[in-house]
Parts: sequence; C-alpha cells; structure tokens
Amino acid sequence: MKRGMLRRLLCTCVVTAAAFAATTISASACTTIYVGGDLNEEGTPFVARTEDYGSDYNKLWFISESGNWKQGDHYVGCPAYGPFEWDFTHDSYRFTYFTNDIYYDGTCPECGKKADHYSYTEFGTNEKGVSVSATETLYGNAKVTEVDPYRDADWAKENGNARIGIEETDIPTIILAEASSAREGVELLLDIYENYGCVYASGVFICDKDEVWYIESCSGTQYVAIKLNDNMIFL
Repeated sequence: MKRGMLRRLLCTCVVTAAAFAATTISASACTTIYVGGDLNEEGTPFVARTEDYGSDYNKLWFISESGNWKQGDHYVGCPAYGPFEWDFTHDSYRFTYFTNDIYYDGTCPECGKKADHYSYTEFGTNEKGVSVSATETLYGNAKVTEVDPYRDADWAKENGNARIGIEETDIPTIILAEASSAREGVELLLDIYENYGCVYASGVFICDKDEVWYIESCSGTQYVAIKLNDNMIFL
C-alpha cells in the first residue's frame, strides 16, 4: 500500500473513532479534532469539534457586519460568566458566528436575563480568513488554581473589584472582531490571558491559511500555545 493511501486510511480511522467516541462521552466533555494537511486528501488542515454541553439548546448562525463595533466601543459579555468587558481597538471586522438561540423567548439561556449580549458563541470566521473554534471546556488541577485562581467575579470582588477575565464563549467574538491573522489572534488572546486572565480553563483553535494554533489555559493566567504541524493528528 502506498504511503499516501496508508496515511489517509489511518486518518479516516482515527477521525471516525474519535467521532464515535465523542457521541458516547457524557455532557460537558466537548471533543476537539485536528488533522494536519499532510494526512488528508485535500491537503489542508482539518479542525472540528463536538459540543457535548447539552442537547436542548437551539443553535443559530449569524453574520456580524464590518464595523458592527466602532473603535472604542465597549463590549460586555454574558453576566453568567463575569462579565468580561473589552474596548475595541478598531472598527470590527466582518465575521460569522455560531451561538445559542437568544430569540426564542428573548432571554439568554446561560444567565436567564434579557438577551442583549451574545450567548455561548462557539466558532466563526472573519473577513481576513481567521477562524476560531472555542468552548472546549477544561478543568485545572486544584493545587494549580489555588496558586493561580481563575479571574471570575468572586475573585474580582475579593481583590478590590479587579477586572474579570475572559470567558471561553467571549473568545471568538473578540478575536474575530480584532485579528487580521491567526498569529495576531494568538498574540491578542495571550495578552488578554496575561493582563485579564480567564474565568474558566479552555482549549481554543485559532487558524488561517498559513497557520493553525492551539491555545490551552488551565489556571487564571497561565497557558500554552502550540503551532500545529501538517503531519500530526490531535484529539
């Protein structure tokens, strides 16, 4: 069997097995899959995820038009997670995004309040070709988070109303609105982790036509960012 055919067969088997396994995992255990460009027939990287958060959330696909936020506009995330707040550094780029249904009864299914904010935004792509796949929820070791706690509302209150860290569902909106390349998006997210921290641990993919990055945080301000190769499979 030729090496290329063997690689494609291996890739198919691994992805199929991962997809099957994802259907058997209990709730709150999202699964991420990455297949490098050298290991699939199209020759381009493959990124996918399952959401195992719940089966009763309607999902909607939207487009945020260019300039939806102007330079200096103030973003406020879902109150259930802080909320995280951000001032846009320039007029926002146009991007697609996939999120919870906030129109069924006019309330956010996350916080139960009036839906005047985005609700559990998971992934999307902007006009510059930057894509983000987020909300792979993780859990940090208790000994680590004791030293470097999550920057949530309780932490902020205990520390003199310090600013709250970013929540995983805010990441697609901020990165897609602000970043013109995957590298720029990674640098922005890491800067936020260092200066704001995060509310919960999570794994995030940020990619464009040139690069694919995986960023993982498991405590308040610490992270790892890895540029993924074309000859690897990542689950």
